[in-house]
Formats: sequence, structure tokens, C-alpha cells
Amino acid sequence: MGGKFFAYFKTSEPERWRFSFKTSSDRFLELTGIPGVKTARFMGRYHWVTVVDVRSLPAEYLRELIDWSYRRALGNLSRKRQAEALADASQAQRLRLAPIAPPKARPRLLAQRPPVHRVRGRS
Repeated sequence: MGGKFFAYFKTSEPERWRFSFKTSSDRFLELTGIPGVKTARFMGRYHWVTVVDVRSLPAEYLRELIDWSYRRALGNLSRKRQAEALADASQAQRLRLAPIAPPKARPRLLAQRPPVHRVRGRS
């Protein structure tokens, strides 16, 4: 979807049928405490989790988590690409998959500079 990933599935052995997706920081802590869910390899610092055992979570809850991940990836796209991604979706799907805006960037802290003493004209 527009060059952004929201989930990926592992279909080769030995880790067949595992899948990973992005979560919020709150849900990341919640999910990594559940047996059958672990931090995604190399992507954990970005709040990605891997579901090892699908039976450990209810299907509706998994659908909700994947929808959130999709909406977050959609929110990172330009409005034009968002419209293209949702062009084939029905009205009900568009309402369910409304994009989530990414969090605002943290303000940069300016380094404290020592005061500059300027000499005004000579007297």
C-alpha cells in the first residue's frame, strides 16, 4: 500500500503462518505479555509484534489489531495516495478503515549556547 507496510506474513518453514504487525506503544506492552505473542525480530523498537500462535488471541481482537495497523500506515500516506488506496473499498470499509494520523514530531531542543558578548561602538 503506497510503499508502506502494515503487516507481513511468514509462509515458509520453520516459522510457517506467523505474522507480524505494528501496534501502539500501549498495546505493544499488553501484547508482549501474552503467551504466543512476542516482539518482532529487528522491528520491536518500532512497536511491531509477531503472533506465533494465532489461537492465543480471539479472531475479532486480531482483526481489530490489524485494522489499526492498516489505518496507521494509511495515515502516513499523502491524501492522494490515501484516496487511491481506498478507491475500491465500500463505504462501510472506508468508515472502518479511516486513517490514523501519525503522532506529531517531538520538538527539537536547541542546544544552550554560551551568551555572546558584543561590543557596541567605541566611546
